[in-house]
Amino acid sequence: MIRLLLAAYTRQKSLGILSAFLFTAFVLQSCDSDSFTSAGTSPSTIPNIQVGTEFSSINALAYTKDQSITLQSVTGIQVQKMRILIKELKLRPAQDSIPGNEKTLRSQPFVMEWSAAGFTVATSATIPAGNFDRLMFQIHRFTPPEANTQAGNEALRDFATSDRPTIIIEGTVTNNGRTEMFTYRSNVVFNLNVAFDQPVTVGNSTRKLSLQFVPPTIFRNSLGLLDPREPRNQNVIDNALRSAFRVIVK
Repeated sequence: MIRLLLAAYTRQKSLGILSAFLFTAFVLQSCDSDSFTSAGTSPSTIPNIQVGTEFSSINALAYTKDQSITLQSVTGIQVQKMRILIKELKLRPAQDSIPGNEKTLRSQPFVMEWSAAGFTVATSATIPAGNFDRLMFQIHRFTPPEANTQAGNEALRDFATSDRPTIIIEGTVTNNGRTEMFTYRSNVVFNLNVAFDQPVTVGNSTRKLSLQFVPPTIFRNSLGLLDPREPRNQNVIDNALRSAFRVIVK
């Protein structure tokens, strides 16, 4: 009988010590959590800038000019998807053109994609508050060693092929009622600064910037539509790419 009472007392004492330990741990964890949060989520963890992609409202192209005075045979083009390999993405402070003062959103190669899905977030970041007037990015081409390294990267491997493209555009071409798929691959490389209509103020809340692509800018000229499958149109299309982007504040 005495042994039973001692065993019960020992178990009860052990449970009491364990309960006290768990309660203390809970209190410490609660205090530790509160030290990192204030009224919800810490402001430092909330992205205050998002950059997304979307096509302009004019995507389907049709050519209705008198066909007898044009050398072009295409009567319709529709871009369905576009991908660009970007190395750097930055915001420039308003009225500040001093190199090095830009705020970096992304610094490593990544792919920005445009599709029929509409506005799609490409990247988010938290930057110091301020006014900004330009989105700056570098269209990148992998070096052969970089391409070998990235060949197994699912997100980047289409840009790590033997031709190492920088821009891949997919869509359809229509000629006399017949529609075919096309894939346009460019290896053009350049830095682009896209100015805003007016400076954007970034503070504590999230601001959204839409980098829009305007297909008519690159696939149309005074003679009609430029067939992206024709090698003779490559230089004209590549040169026009510099003017095919605009930024809209959402």
